[in-house]
Amino acid sequence: MKAAKSEQKSVSSNPTADKLATWAFNELIKGGRREYPFQHIRINSQGLHCVPESPSNSSTVSEPICIFNEMQNVSAKLSKDADLLKHYFSHSVIAEDLAEAIERLIELLVGLAGKDTTALHRLYGVALIAALELENLANRENAFQLVRAEARKQSMWPVPYSPHPRWKRFTEANMRRIELGTHNFQKLWRVRATDKSPAGKFAKRIGFTLWRIYNTPGLKFYFRQPADQLHSQGWYPWIIRLFQLPELTNISAPAWFDVGWELLKDATGDKVASVPELARLGKSNADYGRRYATTGRGQSGNQNSRVEGQIKKLLQKAFLARFGNPA
Repeated sequence: MKAAKSEQKSVSSNPTADKLATWAFNELIKGGRREYPFQHIRINSQGLHCVPESPSNSSTVSEPICIFNEMQNVSAKLSKDADLLKHYFSHSVIAEDLAEAIERLIELLVGLAGKDTTALHRLYGVALIAALELENLANRENAFQLVRAEARKQSMWPVPYSPHPRWKRFTEANMRRIELGTHNFQKLWRVRATDKSPAGKFAKRIGFTLWRIYNTPGLKFYFRQPADQLHSQGWYPWIIRLFQLPELTNISAPAWFDVGWELLKDATGDKVASVPELARLGKSNADYGRRYATTGRGQSGNQNSRVEGQIKKLLQKAFLARFGNPA
């Protein structure tokens, strides 16, 4: 489904915003689970960039040249980012730049680890050090609140695992201490793998679509810009509003639904009842309106406001039943 040009949307052209909206519209209306367009995104001090996945060129370029080129590119990028520190310092900006470089270098190391024992050993060492340092952060009084806030919204956590029973008990105690997964999307998701009711199915799609966008690494940082500035760049209003929300919890779930409803109206060109499954949700209310209408127009009309009102009511109820329950 092509991104609808909402009247609320800025007239400025933003292909990146359109690409994200098109994905969201398809996920919501068709539920196709298409590949997320921001899977290969770079968000750093220079802005937001969608990076197309490079086709394999191993047949034309040797492995040493590929590795050399990537290391050179990472080095040049870090050097450019470092120059920015002379004029502007931000922990978030530096973290984004360093994380991008580390991720690209780890990709290289993973490629080598599948072919060489030394490379595999070094990959193991890097992963273990990262897990140990994360554990040490959780034991620092000045960092514990940050670690716990992150752990609460995650479903998995990197740990230095040992089969020794005492170490396993220690690890489990640490996971309880940082409250791993207590606010995680999947824990809040009180829903079966399949939903037979149209309201449940669309409520689940709304939740999944918004959550996927909201948890894209780096996007929250990018959307800290003023709303009017983002609007002038061509970002859709519902995307801007999404990043103004707190994490998805039972308390914030109603506000998340409001953004989801705005997304649904945008996806259907402000004609929610044009989706047959959703139209059926509003049919009973429309029939009621026609039955008790006092004018000929009311008795024969589409009762669009009643239909839309009933759809919204049922979707909101289904959404809050799945995402609004206490974790």
